[in-house]
Amino acid sequence: MFQRSSTFVMNIDRHWKYLGGGEVTLYKEGGPPLELADNLFHSVPHLLLEGGMAQRSTKAIVEDYSDTLAKLNEVGFRTNSGIKEAGILLQIKERAGGHCFDTGGSQLIIDGKIKLKNDSAINSFYQNGVEFVNDSRIEADVIIYATGVGDMRETIRQICGDQVADTCPRLMGVNEEGEMNVYRPLHRTGLWFISGSFQANRFYSHHLALRELLSNGQRIRPPDRQTAQK
Repeated sequence: MFQRSSTFVMNIDRHWKYLGGGEVTLYKEGGPPLELADNLFHSVPHLLLEGGMAQRSTKAIVEDYSDTLAKLNEVGFRTNSGIKEAGILLQIKERAGGHCFDTGGSQLIIDGKIKLKNDSAINSFYQNGVEFVNDSRIEADVIIYATGVGDMRETIRQICGDQVADTCPRLMGVNEEGEMNVYRPLHRTGLWFISGSFQANRFYSHHLALRELLSNGQRIRPPDRQTAQK
């Protein structure tokens, strides 16, 4: 395995409790209705999460996984605590990558069953493998990219062409108002881009639908109290 840069490593089953999971999770049998759970989850402002809450949970995760992380570092695997020390939160929002949910791979790296190389950047590919800047080579039958999603505008470019993609704003991260950039109208009438988990898409798709209705001049009538209670 070739590691280009350091990685935030956590075990999602073991560390879910530090991210609102475990007994206090909103999403479980006997928990609140799905729509209410989504609303409660997204009621915490993004800038508040980035300004301290995420750092506290990340610190707990890193401390809990300190033995595994230390052993990974010993064999040369580089780790970090995420952007702004916020762990998984900003890795997903800003990069849609740069993190690893450990399901056993870390131990294979520690045991030497997965060989590691990260002492030089890739220079080029050749017929039988990869050549690095330091002139070293690794032969490979198959090369698998695990580099994250990348710039989502390139996906739009592939589907809609250069003219549309070149006018699209940045689609990752949080803007100065603390709102997610990905759930925003693009510079084309009726064209929207939405990406993320089922939970996030359930919540933000309502916002997009409302904006689309309002942009078309439609009046939105709130449900009467009796209907709302049902």
